[in-house]
Amino acid sequence: MPLEPCFDYYEINTSDVWYFEQQAFFNTPTEEGHVRGVLGNLQKVLRNKVRPIRYQSDFTTEESQRYFNRKRQQYLDSWPDIEQAMRMDFFVEQGKLYDYNQPVILQPDWVDFDWWFAMKLRQYHLKQVAIPDFLSFQLDRSFTGNQQNFKRFLVLLLRQYQPQFFSETLTLTIQDWITELDNQVEQSQRQLTTKMSERATEPKPESSIPKLENSAIIPEGKSAPKQEETTPVISNEDATQNIINPVEKSSQPALELSTEPTSITQEKKIKSGLTKGEAKRYYAFASYLLKAYDKDRFYFRDNMDRMLDVLIALKKEPHPFIDPKTPMENFFAIFQRKKIWKRKRVKWMGTNKELQVFVHYLNNESKKIEALKHDIWITTLKCFVNKDGKDYSENQLKNASGKQQDRYQTLKDILSKL
Repeated sequence: MPLEPCFDYYEINTSDVWYFEQQAFFNTPTEEGHVRGVLGNLQKVLRNKVRPIRYQSDFTTEESQRYFNRKRQQYLDSWPDIEQAMRMDFFVEQGKLYDYNQPVILQPDWVDFDWWFAMKLRQYHLKQVAIPDFLSFQLDRSFTGNQQNFKRFLVLLLRQYQPQFFSETLTLTIQDWITELDNQVEQSQRQLTTKMSERATEPKPESSIPKLENSAIIPEGKSAPKQEETTPVISNEDATQNIINPVEKSSQPALELSTEPTSITQEKKIKSGLTKGEAKRYYAFASYLLKAYDKDRFYFRDNMDRMLDVLIALKKEPHPFIDPKTPMENFFAIFQRKKIWKRKRVKWMGTNKELQVFVHYLNNESKKIEALKHDIWITTLKCFVNKDGKDYSENQLKNASGKQQDRYQTLKDILSKL
């Protein structure tokens, strides 16, 4: 499986880093000490930044308690074997179940921010042309545009992690970006100095005070009152701003932002004006929405036994409907109108026709999910991949055919418990 970093996603997101490091471990030689560091730092973030996805107290029946105990034992057994530990997507601690894929966006105030920044930055060894965009984003987002602080941070980052995480070419690319940043600052300063010199040598405007033609009107022994000339004073800050962002008058009216809800048609118009990368981020991979969950956000917690029954039945071998390795959290997510990362889509092991039956039953027959009308197949593509991990096409599902089988009714009976 090739490495698949997301080069146009610039946040320092633990989920993004974890996915890359997990792939890298199984694709390239990796030192065990590094892997242990990844797991340890990730667990530290999750303990401090997020709530566990489940507590032991959520599992109330004997069967669900066995499920939780099995998960805990899997984690404990995996830890001595680093390969097994990297295959785990969760860890259990003090009766709490955490998912390594829970996204946490870190800011510079986090104690190990530099380490996570280095982990994200090292991904760009595979596409160094994307480094300037990443660094420019981080300069604005994490360092609020403070060039000196960011430059100092990068210099120390290279000094700390260059031999360990960064290749020589990656280091050179980062140093080139720093040099370019310095050149831009120097150029702005030269422009400012030149502009201020020009201002200083400009002839002062003649006084607009009219000369007095008849001096007799001035009382004897008194001189005409002095009038102050008003020469505009421009601060360094204003001058710099005028150089970098000159203000131009425009006859065009200001754009007005609509506060009305965006319709599907409007969304399509919006998407048509976006770049490929922007469109990818705009459509948030939203999944189905189970009506019961929409009414009660604690539905999955309060109906854990029922949901586990559904999950176990769909995984039942020798002919499962979904991959038996599907994590419980990934399955639940497709009913919570959540972002579904491609790597967390559910792998459908049945036929295309059976997946069509799955969708028709939930959307048309039982109406257990919010009606999606024409978007139902697009949403399905965002929730499922085929048994080989490949994307479906809309036509594959919409036009799927097959003879009536007992498995169709079995599938409906399972889903009726939702």
